[in-house]
Amino acid sequence: MTDTGARSQTAASPSAPDGGAGARPPARSGSVVLALFEGDQPSACLQHAAMLARDTLAALHLVRVLPEPGNIGGVLDARNTLAVLRSVERALVAHRATRSWLHGLSLPRGARLRFSILHGDFVTQVVRYVEAVDARLLLVPVDHEGASQLVSALTERTRTPVLVSRPPYKAQTIVAATDLQDAEYPVLQFASELGRHLDTGIVAVHNLDPQCVVGSGDGVAVLHGEPGRAARLERLRRASQHLLAPVQAVVRDDADAVDAILGEAQLRDADLVVVGWRPREHCDDASSSVPSRVVDLAKRSVLVIPIADGVEP
Repeated sequence: MTDTGARSQTAASPSAPDGGAGARPPARSGSVVLALFEGDQPSACLQHAAMLARDTLAALHLVRVLPEPGNIGGVLDARNTLAVLRSVERALVAHRATRSWLHGLSLPRGARLRFSILHGDFVTQVVRYVEAVDARLLLVPVDHEGASQLVSALTERTRTPVLVSRPPYKAQTIVAATDLQDAEYPVLQFASELGRHLDTGIVAVHNLDPQCVVGSGDGVAVLHGEPGRAARLERLRRASQHLLAPVQAVVRDDADAVDAILGEAQLRDADLVVVGWRPREHCDDASSSVPSRVVDLAKRSVLVIPIADGVEP
């Protein structure tokens, strides 16, 4: 994450008082789900999920998805008996290995964990599980090339916030990105609710789009959007006043929104970056969208919030 040198302007705002606009007491709601591939044993990530479940008063679920067994039809006969037995044995091995791994961990006090072993396509099985347990947050410990494709598929099909879990796992600062296009500000709302549960500082960042490009050929120059900066900062500050946690409002004018988000995250040494995701952003080239690029380029955890069609973050 590199700061391109673009200027930023900030303003701090207090949180809404208890009983004020948008305030509500924390309540147990849904579940936190950690989804793993067959061989994954990310102990630190599980601790992360357990802390989030504890702090947000949610149930904790771990689901491990094994590949779909091949050559198994709908009828058990001499032709597929061996394949069925191998599939059962594989599931038993995964179950024992998972139990052994969990017994060796020290989870936060009060954390209760349920785990399940499933067979089939990873995304399909996770989607079904998330719907069945009313998950409010889905964690995936993916940190490899193409991670954004998996996150996009899970976000699209579950319409549940997806957290790409990376160290450090205890958030001290959250950077939440918004384009100020909708009065509900779903990304800021979710980030502030999480920040309130975690007692974490929130930085709300908005990037001004460059107004125009002048010149031709190799002599192209970007003119940054200075007009409207104060108005955008004031709007962001007013929006932040109605959130559930204290928020510092920041307006930047980087040429690229991803540079603005990651630059601010690096400047603040943020442990978590929160971005919005819309289906229409991913119709053509999902890998080029802002949330996908943030997922792939960020060094810390990224939380992707699904946004309904026609609603902006």
